[in-house]
Amino acid sequence: MKINFLDQIPGAAKSQVVIVGEGETGSQVLNAADAARIKAAMAAAKFTGKRDQLLEILAADKGVDRLILVGAGEVAKLSDLQWELTGGLVLATLLAARQDSATIRLATGKTNAAEAARVAALIASGAT
Repeated sequence: MKINFLDQIPGAAKSQVVIVGEGETGSQVLNAADAARIKAAMAAAKFTGKRDQLLEILAADKGVDRLILVGAGEVAKLSDLQWELTGGLVLATLLAARQDSATIRLATGKTNAAEAARVAALIASGAT
C-alpha cells in the first residue's frame, strides 16, 4: 500500500482520503467547484467528523475515483493511540475498496506544521 501525505490534494490522485475533525467541513482541501457538491453529500449523510465516521464518495471529481472522508472527532482531545487507530481505519477502508494507493490530507482545523507531521506519522504507524 502506497500512502502519501500532502498539504494539497493533487487532481491526479485516484483515491483521496480526507481526515476531518469534528465540526470541520474539509472544504479547505477541495477545489471550489466540488466543495458545494461534497458539502451537500456530507449533509445528506449527516457526516459531521465525529470519531470513526466514514463517508465514501465515488467519482467525486474528474480524475478522482474515490473520496473517503474519515471523522477524527475532537482533534484537541485525541491521544496518540487514537490517531494510530484512525490510520488503521483508513487502511482497512482502502483495502476493502481494493485500493493500492491513496493520498491523505488532514482537515482538522488550525494545526501547525510540526503537529501535522507528528499526526501524519501516527496515522502512518496505524496504517502498517
